[in-house]
Amino acid sequence: MNAEATTPAEDATPSAPAPWPVRLVRYVGTSAIVGIIATLVDWGVLVVVVWAGMSERWAVVPAFLAGAALQFVGNRRYTFGQRGPADRDLLRRQVVRFIMVEFWTLVLNTVIYNVLREPSLLNVDYRVSRVVAGLVVYLGFSIPLWRWVFSTRRG
Repeated sequence: MNAEATTPAEDATPSAPAPWPVRLVRYVGTSAIVGIIATLVDWGVLVVVVWAGMSERWAVVPAFLAGAALQFVGNRRYTFGQRGPADRDLLRRQVVRFIMVEFWTLVLNTVIYNVLREPSLLNVDYRVSRVVAGLVVYLGFSIPLWRWVFSTRRG
C-alpha cells in the first residue's frame, strides 16, 4: 500500500448545495410524504371520534391536533433533517412558530371544512371535506411557512 494514499474521509470535500429546483423537489416531496401520513392519521382520528359520538363539525379539532403533532415531528426530522438533540432555545422557537402557523391552519381548515359541509352551499361528505380542506391549506399556507418555522437561524 502506498504511504501517500489518502483515506476516503480525507478526500471528502464538502459538496456544493444542490441547485434550488432539486432542493425544492426534495423539500416538497419529503414534506408531502410526511403530510400524507399525517393526513391519514388526521382522517382516521376524524372517523373514529365521529363514530364514537362526537359531532362531525367539531371532530375536526382532535383530528387536526393528531395530524399536526405528526407534522411537527416528521417535518423537523425528515424534511429539515434536524435529527440530533436540539438546543432548547431552537426547539422552543420552532415549537412556538409551529403553534402560531398551526393555529391559523386550524382556523383555515375549520372554515373551509364547514363551508364545504354547509347544506345550503355544497353539502360535501365530511370525510371528503376534511381531505379537501386539508390539502388546500397544506399546499397554500402550511408548506410555504414551514421554512420559517424550522429555520435554525437566530432571530
